[in-house]
Amino acid sequence: MKDAIYLSETPPEGSWRTFNFWHWIDYELSIADALKRDVRERSVPGDDSWMKRIDYIYVSPGVKVLSYRTDPSPRPGTHLYPSDHFPSSAVILLP
Repeated sequence: MKDAIYLSETPPEGSWRTFNFWHWIDYELSIADALKRDVRERSVPGDDSWMKRIDYIYVSPGVKVLSYRTDPSPRPGTHLYPSDHFPSSAVILLP
């Protein structure tokens, strides 16, 4: 199985971190910016797990990943999240 974020045929979008721990932060590292960094440094500053990517979508060999996105949006007009994890989604094409 492979991580869909690296197989996306279009540039992945959204937040690199997937766990928000119900915290609002002003700095959000995008997937595009994270992928420019060394694999060992793909997190926002700090060592806290709530600032890292901890949710994944894995696909089997032969599955095409058309797009990948993690949506860091809070509820409209607030700094509140409906979950402590940001939703990640991928559009895939099965063989």
